[in-house]
Amino acid sequence: MKRLSLCIFLISSLYVEAKEHIKTKHLQPSKIITTHWVNQPEMFQSRGKHFRYKPLFESFDKDFFETHLLPQNAITYRNDISKTVHGSHLDSLINQALSQLRDGKKQLTHFTIIKELEFNRSKLAGCMVLKFNDYPFVLKLFIETPQSFHRPRDKGFRHGQLSHISGGINRYLAGFGRIKNLEATQQYIIQNPQLSANIDFPRKWFWQPQKNKWFVLNGKGFGPQEFSVKLPEVYGIVTDEIVTTAPLHYVRKHYGRHIFKFCKSLKFNIDPNMKNFRLEQGTNKLVLIDTEHFPTLLGLTEELQVDNYFSLHLFIGFKVIKDHVKTPKIS
Repeated sequence: MKRLSLCIFLISSLYVEAKEHIKTKHLQPSKIITTHWVNQPEMFQSRGKHFRYKPLFESFDKDFFETHLLPQNAITYRNDISKTVHGSHLDSLINQALSQLRDGKKQLTHFTIIKELEFNRSKLAGCMVLKFNDYPFVLKLFIETPQSFHRPRDKGFRHGQLSHISGGINRYLAGFGRIKNLEATQQYIIQNPQLSANIDFPRKWFWQPQKNKWFVLNGKGFGPQEFSVKLPEVYGIVTDEIVTTAPLHYVRKHYGRHIFKFCKSLKFNIDPNMKNFRLEQGTNKLVLIDTEHFPTLLGLTEELQVDNYFSLHLFIGFKVIKDHVKTPKIS
């Protein structure tokens, strides 16, 4: 009963604060983003007061992307260096899977689909997580088109909410920051080994198809000038598979405080969600499998100041309500 009363109180408070917030938001000018295929005239457009320059136009770093592509030569297995597979072979399997998805195949020959909650098969857009059937690697596949870019809710309610609170970013754009954030976290651990007890990371590489298409994202209203960036239709992140037999409640009980302390020391550049950490079978290491830049996902412009999971969840709840606006319609 006390929990119910608390929930009612919090929801009422959030509603009142949201009304005041929305009253002032309509005074802010809308920003406009447009997209089109390279060398094609058809254009798609959205307007929104919530759009922000940095997540939309600085997420993709082409030079970084190209220098972190999946190598074509031999890649050793994470926990058995006597075994290898050539990156060129993994590349061939991924291209085959992409062709099967485009042909409407529900089952893939060389992969098991782990997650597709934020993937729209009819639009062929969103994020899908695949496990190689014959090799200890996982693929996170991202597909976006000039039209689907403007329809975040087509990939699910959660994906739509992410776009609202983050200033227009989506899983596709956020994925570009995973490897850069991984490297920054690894560098931090080298400098602060006392905070990294028993924490490890999988290797990660970008991938793109042999014949990729590109589209252009343009922006107006973000300042005195217009902005533009060219983006790939398809890309992926290939990462080591991390096998665990420890259930989430075990990780929460034995490592919850350590995970939160670790993420707080990183200024929450890593999401402290315990689902992002796995106790690896065989090594007993706590492995961070998801390295999206947490402040970008939340649309934060200042450092997050929370002391525990309750205050973190409360902060996120308030922010979601305050930032919630009506989905901009495509035109």
